[in-house]
Amino acid sequence: MTEAGRLESAEESYREVIRLLPDFAEAHVNLGLVLARRGDPSGAAAQYRRALEVRPDLAAAHFNLGALAERTGDLERAIGHYRETLRLDPAYPGARNTLGVALAKQGRFPEAAAEFEEAIRRHPDAAEPRNHLGILLLQQRDVDGALARFETAIRLDPSLADAHNNLGIAHRRRGDLDAARAAYEEAVRLRPDFAEARNNLGAVLMRQGLLDEAARQFEGALRARPEFEAARKNLQRVRAMRQ
Repeated sequence: MTEAGRLESAEESYREVIRLLPDFAEAHVNLGLVLARRGDPSGAAAQYRRALEVRPDLAAAHFNLGALAERTGDLERAIGHYRETLRLDPAYPGARNTLGVALAKQGRFPEAAAEFEEAIRRHPDAAEPRNHLGILLLQQRDVDGALARFETAIRLDPSLADAHNNLGIAHRRRGDLDAARAAYEEAVRLRPDFAEARNNLGAVLMRQGLLDEAARQFEGALRARPEFEAARKNLQRVRAMRQ
């Protein structure tokens, strides 16, 4: 069965459950998740709100309303829902890290850092908050602090391609092109369609004079993201250098 077929079947199943048990709040949340994946955010939001009418203390409904709001760029509303999620369930999986990301998007870096630090305190083995804290430290030009966070994130979750890419950025900031290249190569190995990592790898290869390899990385970045203007400009530049 295709993904579309599985989602259609899941929607039918949850609607039948709700028909039989209209006050089953978790079924409304699950239907909302399916509708969101099927490209119906307004339908999804309606289901999450219905779940809260039945169960005002259902943290999952607030979290998913926050995710919908963040997707549409309404960060203030998203932050409100994430905070309510954590008020209802301080240990809700991923909520504190997600709140930190939303705060960082608003430029509220000290608040974001505090959320990432609290997520690390509560979940010492979680890689994502360490990765995001590293990004904040990079923005504050604390390259050594960022490197430490990225390395720890990778130790905790070696499959986290974003952390490998960010580690590469940190190494490049320090001028260590070989270490940056290795980190970017691992990010691409883990996620072959990772356009940003391919563009970053291509930029290092270009600096090292490996123009053919650099061009292949820029071309790969554009296959993954045809609208990626930075990769397009880099590809034009490396082609000019090869002439």
